[in-house]
Amino acid sequence: MQEEYLNISFRYFVLMPSIKTDKKLIILNAIKKEFPIDLSIQEIADKTNISRETVSKYILVLEAEGKIVKTREIGKAKMYRINK
Repeated sequence: MQEEYLNISFRYFVLMPSIKTDKKLIILNAIKKEFPIDLSIQEIADKTNISRETVSKYILVLEAEGKIVKTREIGKAKMYRINK
């Protein structure tokens, strides 16, 4: 039990910074994989198993970095694709 707790603690405190990068890369790769089709935030969340709220935050970062572009809006849904 103690060993399991230490293992979890180690992963949480040491590996947490890389988790942010990993999620961003997972989202970016999901969008790249579907090119030239654009995806909504919900579709990206479904494909990556990352919450819609988290995907939404990373989408703003990726868009600001110029890696993705918003292609259109369908109702309230915003569609994104890789910036080629």
